[in-house]
Amino acid sequence: MSRTFLDITDSQIALIAGSSIIQSPGAALADGGLGGASLAFGQAVFETLKRRPLETRTDFWAQLSTSPLNAEFAGARHSADLVYEHLKFLLAEAERQDGPINDLVIIAPSNLNQTQLELLLGILNAVGKSPSGILDRALVHQHVIGKAGIHLDL
Repeated sequence: MSRTFLDITDSQIALIAGSSIIQSPGAALADGGLGGASLAFGQAVFETLKRRPLETRTDFWAQLSTSPLNAEFAGARHSADLVYEHLKFLLAEAERQDGPINDLVIIAPSNLNQTQLELLLGILNAVGKSPSGILDRALVHQHVIGKAGIHLDL
């Protein structure tokens, strides 16, 4: 696999490599089996949202932090634990389909603050994928539409 882009939004994350796109909704399901609680991710979780709302979280990407969660959620202490597990799931799926990821670039939303970005970089380092670059989503969009513009970051 050549350069891979990790595209992050509040509602989903996607890994894009060439024409291959692997998407995963930003939802986690606490699946309490016999061996204890585990986490599930992906489209199947999104489809169970309305049937199992108390066992599903959808806010962990938007609220990325190490602040303790209000209630126990499948052993996760904070939203960073859920982001870590979600990234592990998505990266494993991508490598299973397309081979190893050697060059990862993050497309980060503009609302990701410096603390959250540093936390995300630490999480990626923990899963063994240090990114080679970080792009601001607003700047990428301006380039894609090909029109002249001004980006003002206050």
